[in-house]
Amino acid sequence: MTNTSRSGHRNITTAQREAIDTLYENARYYQHKNDAKPTVLDIFDFDSTLFMSPLMSHICSKTLNSIVLAEGAIGPGWWRDINSLTLGDNTKLQQSAWDSYWNDEVVEEARRSIEDSNKLTVMLTGRRVHPFGKIITSMLEAKGLQFDIVALRPDPVDLIEEGTLFNSGIQAFNNTMEFKKTFLLDVMQREPSLRRIVMYDDRKNHVAKFEQWIDQLVAQGVLDSGKVFHIVSPPRGFDPGRELACMKRIIDEHNKRVDIRRLKTESIPEDVEDRHAIVTWWTRKAILKPVISSLNITFTESETDKLLAQVESSVTSHTIQNAKRFPFVGDDIILKPIDKDTQYGQELIKLAQANETLKLQILSIGEVSPDGLALEAQVEDNQLYSKDLGVSKIYIPLWCRPALKDKVQEGYRPIWTPSDEAPTIMSGHFCLGYTYDIDGDPPLQKTVRPRYTNYHQHRYNDKRHQQRSSRNRNNHLPYNKNDRRRGNKK
Repeated sequence: MTNTSRSGHRNITTAQREAIDTLYENARYYQHKNDAKPTVLDIFDFDSTLFMSPLMSHICSKTLNSIVLAEGAIGPGWWRDINSLTLGDNTKLQQSAWDSYWNDEVVEEARRSIEDSNKLTVMLTGRRVHPFGKIITSMLEAKGLQFDIVALRPDPVDLIEEGTLFNSGIQAFNNTMEFKKTFLLDVMQREPSLRRIVMYDDRKNHVAKFEQWIDQLVAQGVLDSGKVFHIVSPPRGFDPGRELACMKRIIDEHNKRVDIRRLKTESIPEDVEDRHAIVTWWTRKAILKPVISSLNITFTESETDKLLAQVESSVTSHTIQNAKRFPFVGDDIILKPIDKDTQYGQELIKLAQANETLKLQILSIGEVSPDGLALEAQVEDNQLYSKDLGVSKIYIPLWCRPALKDKVQEGYRPIWTPSDEAPTIMSGHFCLGYTYDIDGDPPLQKTVRPRYTNYHQHRYNDKRHQQRSSRNRNNHLPYNKNDRRRGNKK
């Protein structure tokens, strides 16, 4: 087999070549090149594979999520926005090596790979070099993960600052899949001793595509074998307060850009992927709008102290210390969703506004799978409104991954139960829970559509319409769908 059989990217552009060469220049493997001839190429994805990056939760509406995701709407787009990896004080996070955010099983697999001289170990991600290069490098260094190559998607190659427009540099790669395949083929061409690829990735559609691609490389004799592991791990989630602060920060930054655009009368860019989102928000300020969504129960500081004292006297210090890697999330628990447009929803709102008390008896303290602590509590029988709520038991998360806060019942395992002679009674107060939606100034029209619901279908339909119109003009006859079904050609 010749090396040229691995060059499946013969049409690689100059921009792609320059971008990939820059990745190699900074790679530890090529800075300390020796005579090693690795035979296995191990590839580790970053988000939700090695690192459980926070995702937006139910406290943000679908509309808000969609607009934050859209590139160029009110920001660079979630996966291109440094706010998506702004998880607190970076000094403290570095000291703790971003504890509780890592997928420990995959991290250990990466460590074994790094120590194996027969393997070339790469961290390969679609996150861009700008703005994530420094922060991801700091994360890996703090965790002691010295990958042979750390490869972030190098778009844009040249960052161009033009007023307040995002992502205005040259796009060397059309998408993450194209970048990863081009990079992998190039590594194999550089290192002809590589005969096997092993990949770790969380995205199901990427796993399927890579499996098919590797099978083709094996069939062509480029590789002897390959394997793609689909990583399914619970998302870490934002701490609720931090997630809300992140949304406020994104909106504040957008509104500052709008002020500049209005002042300078900046024109709307022409060549953007989602022009609809750009036009909608180019000179429109965003407003974060709280919307009543649930009936919750909250606990006073004294009740929380009583609860934590019970926990500390009932389970081992090791169990508590392990759980405290995660934030305390048990101060506000969802009891019932609220539809404020119904009579029942209005009754729940009145119940919350009356600040009624709900008395609970602790039944057990337990572990939350895969980690964390929670307790199981029984609503006292003498509270008649509990029947209307359909609530008899409540599971209160203490310390756990924020993304699992509302799912602790699914993975709950009791490890301590109180004696019948000394029941622990605690009380909470009804309150309202909120989700956060987005509005605009001037106000948004109801016809505004988020990018990820209708935008691509709209473009697809437009394209089909253009193709059909062109065909009809060329034929000078109306299009008849029966002609195509019968196989007739005009």
